[in-house]
Amino acid sequence: MEPQSAEDPLAPLNITRTSSTRNSLLGKRRACSHLDRYEWLFLGIVSLTLAGVLAITLYRLFLLPTATSEFTLAVLVLFNILFCYIYAFHGVFYEQPNEIYFLVLSTVIILVYSVVGYHVGEIQDSVKTGKLMYTCFVGPIIVILGFQIGCHYRVSGNLLFRTVGGDPYMQIICRRAQLQCVLLLFDAQLMYSAILLVIHAVGINLVQELLVLILGSIFTLIWILIGYLMVRCESLIAMAAFLTLSVVQPSYIIWRLSTAGVHQQDLLGKTILQVSASFFLFVHAYLVGNTVRVYQNFGKGLKEKIFGDTRSTSQYGAIPDILT
Repeated sequence: MEPQSAEDPLAPLNITRTSSTRNSLLGKRRACSHLDRYEWLFLGIVSLTLAGVLAITLYRLFLLPTATSEFTLAVLVLFNILFCYIYAFHGVFYEQPNEIYFLVLSTVIILVYSVVGYHVGEIQDSVKTGKLMYTCFVGPIIVILGFQIGCHYRVSGNLLFRTVGGDPYMQIICRRAQLQCVLLLFDAQLMYSAILLVIHAVGINLVQELLVLILGSIFTLIWILIGYLMVRCESLIAMAAFLTLSVVQPSYIIWRLSTAGVHQQDLLGKTILQVSASFFLFVHAYLVGNTVRVYQNFGKGLKEKIFGDTRSTSQYGAIPDILT
């Protein structure tokens, strides 16, 4: 094999592409050997601390009646912890500051649910108190470390430079496309949280509850896939389908929210429900607006740089051979 240093513009900087990055289905990611000690320490702290919160919350779930507000809030804590793991590992390996920021925000949400869950419960035992103290201790640690990591990724942009080069405009539209993909996950996270709170407030039966969760999960997975294909393939068809289906989730939430207002008598529970639903609607509206901004950057060579596509794309988009 001929040496690549004469043709590689990054060779004078002693940057070796093959050792620092790997090609994946989601684009270029950093190799494990390229992560520094501080990043490994961050992932270790996040994994261990969230595992502790996860274990204590699971233990509490087995002791709580399913119809209580405390049980619903405990389920929400578990649900948000799973997304925190996704944000932490994907954010570090793909060097995406937005995902680390959403990790920080999700940690704050877990803290809020934990504090509210402590006050709405009727029984105050040592396990419940210990869970709150542990969560309030490790939560700020994740927030501080995550904010530092996110700011570092935002300023350095090392993987971004290796992906799209030094053109500032290409870096901006790449960040915008990355934000779109992260917003898809965060939108689904907030939507499920709002749905669980609405289900508890309305008090629908178990069969209806399972039906809503199953159908909602299938719809959300399809919707996220369409949204990702829109960015991945720069497809107008996928964008049209994505925007058309985007009215389903907020419509259901608004309808259920109006119904829940009649059933929900607890002032604190009603406030949490309204804040959660309003936050979801705000993020969902921002996601739709960002979709239009991402569409304006179609055909400017971004997907060729991120995924290495060589085939031309028509105005309707084409699904490239991403597995070859």
